[in-house]
Amino acid sequence: MINPINNINQKQKANKMKNYIEQKGIAQQETLATNINGMQITITSLYPVSHNTQYGIRPCVQFVRDNDGQRGMCRIDNKPELARQIEQLKINNDNAFVARYTGIDELLSVINDNHDYCDALNNMMDDEHNDGVNPPSHPVMTIATARAKYPIAAAYIDIVRLSNADPSSQIGYSRRCAGETALARLTAMDVISQQDIETILQDARNEIANITLTID
Repeated sequence: MINPINNINQKQKANKMKNYIEQKGIAQQETLATNINGMQITITSLYPVSHNTQYGIRPCVQFVRDNDGQRGMCRIDNKPELARQIEQLKINNDNAFVARYTGIDELLSVINDNHDYCDALNNMMDDEHNDGVNPPSHPVMTIATARAKYPIAAAYIDIVRLSNADPSSQIGYSRRCAGETALARLTAMDVISQQDIETILQDARNEIANITLTID
Protein backbone atom coordinates (compact mmCIF):
# COMPACT_ATOMS: atom_id res chain seq x y z
CA MET A 1 0.00 0.00 0.00
CA ILE A 2 1.07 3.58 -0.55
CA ASN A 3 0.01 6.88 0.86
CA PRO A 4 -2.22 9.20 -1.18
CA ILE A 5 -0.32 11.45 -3.55
CA ASN A 6 -0.69 15.09 -2.65
CA ASN A 7 0.87 16.85 -5.63
CA ILE A 8 0.73 16.28 -9.39
CA ASN A 9 4.07 16.36 -11.16
CA GLN A 10 3.17 17.91 -14.51
CA LYS A 11 6.29 16.51 -16.19
CA GLN A 12 5.34 13.00 -15.09
CA LYS A 13 1.77 13.56 -16.27
CA ALA A 14 3.05 14.51 -19.73
CA ASN A 15 5.13 11.33 -19.85
CA LYS A 16 2.21 8.91 -19.60
CA MET A 17 2.48 6.17 -22.21
CA LYS A 18 0.73 6.73 -25.55
CA ASN A 19 0.41 3.03 -26.38
CA TYR A 20 -1.10 0.15 -24.44
CA ILE A 21 0.69 -3.04 -23.49
CA GLU A 22 0.35 -5.30 -20.48
CA GLN A 23 2.72 -4.05 -17.82
CA LYS A 24 4.29 -7.23 -16.50
CA GLY A 25 7.77 -8.08 -15.28
CA ILE A 26 7.76 -5.21 -12.80
CA ALA A 27 6.67 -4.80 -9.20
CA GLN A 28 4.17 -1.94 -9.39
CA GLN A 29 2.10 -0.04 -6.86
CA GLU A 30 -1.40 -1.37 -7.51
CA THR A 31 -3.27 -0.31 -4.36
CA LEU A 32 -4.06 3.02 -2.75
CA ALA A 33 -4.81 3.63 0.92
CA THR A 34 -7.21 6.51 1.50
CA ASN A 35 -9.95 7.80 3.77
CA ILE A 36 -13.48 8.28 2.41
CA ASN A 37 -16.08 9.91 4.69
CA GLY A 38 -14.12 8.90 7.78
CA MET A 39 -13.73 5.30 6.61
CA GLN A 40 -10.23 3.97 5.99
CA ILE A 41 -10.19 1.87 2.81
CA THR A 42 -7.72 0.44 0.34
CA ILE A 43 -8.44 0.83 -3.36
CA THR A 44 -7.56 -2.56 -4.88
CA SER A 45 -7.99 -1.72 -8.57
CA LEU A 46 -6.79 1.44 -10.31
CA TYR A 47 -9.09 0.92 -13.30
CA PRO A 48 -12.70 2.10 -12.93
CA VAL A 49 -15.59 -0.05 -14.10
CA SER A 50 -19.19 0.91 -14.80
CA HIS A 51 -21.28 -0.02 -11.79
CA ASN A 52 -25.01 0.30 -11.12
CA THR A 53 -25.47 2.63 -8.12
CA GLN A 54 -28.55 4.29 -6.64
CA TYR A 55 -27.73 7.24 -8.91
CA GLY A 56 -27.49 5.11 -12.04
CA ILE A 57 -24.48 3.70 -13.85
CA ARG A 58 -21.34 5.38 -12.51
CA PRO A 59 -17.57 4.78 -12.76
CA CYS A 60 -16.40 2.95 -9.65
CA VAL A 61 -13.28 1.29 -8.30
CA GLN A 62 -13.05 -1.75 -6.06
CA PHE A 63 -12.02 -1.31 -2.44
CA VAL A 64 -11.51 -3.22 0.80
CA ARG A 65 -12.53 -1.70 4.14
CA ASP A 66 -9.49 -1.83 6.38
CA ASN A 67 -11.20 -2.58 9.71
CA ASP A 68 -13.10 -5.69 8.64
CA GLY A 69 -11.96 -6.63 5.13
CA GLN A 70 -15.39 -6.07 3.57
CA ARG A 71 -15.24 -5.42 -0.16
CA GLY A 72 -17.22 -2.87 -2.10
CA MET A 73 -17.34 -0.37 -4.96
CA CYS A 74 -16.51 3.31 -4.59
CA ARG A 75 -17.72 6.02 -6.99
CA ILE A 76 -15.03 8.32 -8.34
CA ASP A 77 -17.05 10.65 -10.56
CA ASN A 78 -18.07 12.61 -7.46
CA LYS A 79 -14.67 12.37 -5.75
CA PRO A 80 -12.22 14.45 -7.82
CA GLU A 81 -9.37 14.18 -5.31
CA LEU A 82 -9.56 10.38 -5.27
CA ALA A 83 -9.79 10.29 -9.08
CA ARG A 84 -6.72 12.54 -9.26
CA GLN A 85 -4.76 10.29 -6.89
CA ILE A 86 -5.64 7.18 -8.87
CA GLU A 87 -4.70 8.83 -12.16
CA GLN A 88 -1.38 10.02 -10.75
CA LEU A 89 -0.58 6.54 -9.45
CA LYS A 90 -1.23 5.07 -12.91
CA ILE A 91 1.06 7.73 -14.41
CA ASN A 92 3.78 6.87 -11.90
CA ASN A 93 3.44 3.20 -12.84
CA ASP A 94 3.67 4.06 -16.54
CA ASN A 95 6.82 6.10 -15.98
CA ALA A 96 8.47 3.33 -13.94
CA PHE A 97 7.57 0.81 -16.65
CA VAL A 98 8.95 3.01 -19.45
CA ALA A 99 12.18 3.56 -17.51
CA ARG A 100 12.56 -0.18 -16.91
CA TYR A 101 11.93 -1.31 -20.50
CA THR A 102 13.78 1.31 -22.48
CA GLY A 103 12.09 2.32 -25.73
CA ILE A 104 8.88 0.37 -25.14
CA ASP A 105 6.53 3.22 -26.04
CA GLU A 106 8.59 4.18 -29.10
CA LEU A 107 8.69 0.58 -30.35
CA LEU A 108 4.96 0.17 -29.87
CA SER A 109 4.39 3.39 -31.85
CA VAL A 110 6.45 2.02 -34.74
CA ILE A 111 4.60 -1.31 -34.63
CA ASN A 112 1.23 0.43 -34.60
CA ASP A 113 2.27 2.82 -37.41
CA ASN A 114 3.35 -0.09 -39.60
CA HIS A 115 0.16 -2.04 -38.93
CA ASP A 116 -1.92 1.07 -39.69
CA TYR A 117 0.00 1.55 -42.94
CA CYS A 118 -0.65 -2.05 -44.00
CA ASP A 119 -4.35 -1.70 -43.20
CA ALA A 120 -4.59 1.57 -45.14
CA LEU A 121 -2.73 0.09 -48.10
CA ASN A 122 -5.01 -2.96 -48.16
CA ASN A 123 -8.08 -0.74 -47.98
CA MET A 124 -6.77 1.32 -50.90
CA MET A 125 -6.18 -1.81 -52.97
CA ASP A 126 -9.67 -3.06 -52.18
CA ASP A 127 -11.27 0.25 -53.18
CA GLU A 128 -12.08 0.04 -56.90
CA HIS A 129 -12.57 3.81 -57.01
CA ASN A 130 -9.11 4.56 -55.63
CA ASP A 131 -6.58 5.00 -58.46
CA GLY A 132 -3.58 5.02 -56.08
CA VAL A 133 -2.77 8.69 -56.64
CA ASN A 134 -2.82 9.34 -52.88
CA PRO A 135 -1.40 6.25 -51.23
CA PRO A 136 -0.89 6.14 -47.45
CA SER A 137 2.38 7.57 -46.16
CA HIS A 138 5.14 5.12 -45.39
CA PRO A 139 6.06 4.76 -41.71
CA VAL A 140 9.23 6.60 -40.76
CA MET A 141 10.81 3.39 -39.41
CA THR A 142 10.42 -0.33 -40.02
CA ILE A 143 9.60 -2.71 -37.17
CA ALA A 144 12.93 -4.52 -37.66
CA THR A 145 14.86 -1.26 -37.36
CA ALA A 146 12.93 -0.26 -34.26
CA ARG A 147 13.50 -3.65 -32.62
CA ALA A 148 17.24 -3.28 -33.25
CA LYS A 149 17.16 0.24 -31.81
CA TYR A 150 15.23 -0.81 -28.69
CA PRO A 151 16.41 -4.36 -27.90
CA ILE A 152 15.19 -4.41 -24.29
CA ALA A 153 11.69 -3.42 -25.37
CA ALA A 154 11.75 -5.94 -28.21
CA ALA A 155 12.71 -8.77 -25.87
CA TYR A 156 10.00 -7.74 -23.41
CA ILE A 157 7.32 -7.87 -26.12
CA ASP A 158 8.51 -11.34 -27.19
CA ILE A 159 8.32 -12.58 -23.58
CA VAL A 160 4.81 -11.17 -23.10
CA ARG A 161 3.69 -12.88 -26.30
CA LEU A 162 4.95 -16.19 -24.95
CA SER A 163 3.13 -15.64 -21.65
CA ASN A 164 -0.11 -14.99 -23.53
CA ALA A 165 0.08 -18.13 -25.67
CA ASP A 166 -3.07 -20.23 -25.92
CA PRO A 167 -2.60 -23.07 -23.38
CA SER A 168 -5.12 -25.38 -25.04
CA SER A 169 -2.35 -27.17 -26.98
CA GLN A 170 0.80 -28.72 -25.53
CA ILE A 171 3.12 -26.33 -27.35
CA GLY A 172 0.92 -23.37 -26.41
CA TYR A 173 0.95 -24.43 -22.77
CA SER A 174 4.74 -24.78 -22.88
CA ARG A 175 5.09 -21.30 -24.36
CA ARG A 176 2.82 -19.79 -21.72
CA CYS A 177 4.70 -21.48 -18.88
CA ALA A 178 8.07 -20.41 -20.26
CA GLY A 179 6.83 -16.85 -20.71
CA GLU A 180 5.39 -16.67 -17.21
CA THR A 181 8.63 -18.02 -15.74
CA ALA A 182 10.57 -15.38 -17.68
CA LEU A 183 8.28 -12.62 -16.40
CA ALA A 184 8.72 -13.84 -12.82
CA ARG A 185 12.49 -13.63 -13.25
CA LEU A 186 12.19 -10.09 -14.61
CA THR A 187 9.92 -9.02 -11.75
CA ALA A 188 12.47 -10.21 -9.20
CA MET A 189 15.21 -8.03 -10.69
CA ASP A 190 15.81 -4.46 -9.52
CA VAL A 191 17.47 -3.32 -12.76
CA ILE A 192 17.34 -5.01 -16.16
CA SER A 193 20.15 -4.82 -18.70
CA GLN A 194 19.99 -5.83 -22.35
CA GLN A 195 22.07 -8.92 -21.58
CA ASP A 196 19.77 -9.85 -18.68
CA ILE A 197 16.53 -9.77 -20.65
CA GLU A 198 17.98 -11.36 -23.77
CA THR A 199 19.38 -14.22 -21.65
CA ILE A 200 16.00 -14.70 -19.98
CA LEU A 201 14.25 -14.70 -23.36
CA GLN A 202 16.71 -17.24 -24.76
CA ASP A 203 16.25 -19.45 -21.70
CA ALA A 204 12.50 -19.38 -22.32
CA ARG A 205 12.99 -20.32 -25.97
CA ASN A 206 15.36 -23.14 -24.99
CA GLU A 207 12.79 -24.44 -22.51
CA ILE A 208 10.15 -24.53 -25.25
CA ALA A 209 12.52 -26.20 -27.73
CA ASN A 210 13.34 -28.95 -25.23
CA ILE A 211 9.71 -29.95 -24.79
CA THR A 212 9.04 -33.38 -26.28
CA LEU A 213 5.73 -33.45 -28.08
CA THR A 214 3.65 -36.56 -27.44
CA ILE A 215 0.71 -37.97 -29.36
CA ASP A 216 -1.75 -40.03 -27.36
